[in-house]
Amino acid sequence: MELLDHLLEKGIITDSDISSIKEVFKRDDKTLEQAILERNIEEITLLNEKSELYSVPAQDLEGDDIPFDTLKFIPQESAQHYRMVPLKISDGFLEVGMVEPDNIEAKDALSFITARGNISYKIFVILEKDFNSVLETYRGLSGQVKEALGEYETGLDLDIENISPKKSNTKNNKDNDTEIMEDAPVTKIVATILRYAVE
Repeated sequence: MELLDHLLEKGIITDSDISSIKEVFKRDDKTLEQAILERNIEEITLLNEKSELYSVPAQDLEGDDIPFDTLKFIPQESAQHYRMVPLKISDGFLEVGMVEPDNIEAKDALSFITARGNISYKIFVILEKDFNSVLETYRGLSGQVKEALGEYETGLDLDIENISPKKSNTKNNKDNDTEIMEDAPVTKIVATILRYAVE
């Protein structure tokens, strides 16, 4: 609860606030940040205090969309597990937002990931809500592509079931049928990827 001690020392919260925050944190299954923000503390204040506590520059992602081209630098599973997300490429550095910049395991994982990609990085502290927002961007793309892939596989299954012995003897007919069945889902997959690329 290092963050609570820091906020108390700065006079942003009181001893009674700490008791309430801990109670909400345990009772309501909320994160520490959510419990703190319920004490009417402004998000920008919390972000700046986290920056001071961890001696890491802050990054407010309000209204920022992270392009898919940037998301590819850190896999979704790693981002979710270590609570870190790529933000942008700036001056040859990958800027990475971390909810807990003092997490040694997360830093080690980031060093490994960026070494494989042959790119240097800079760490920024971000709020948990911004982290969750970027995770939704990951899920939005992967979810739509998975859905389109599911349609593609269903189409292929139906195609195989519906091919009569007569058609299966004719290679051209079989190819044409498969091409028709594949066309719509593949188009949807490509359209989804392109839309996210443009955004």
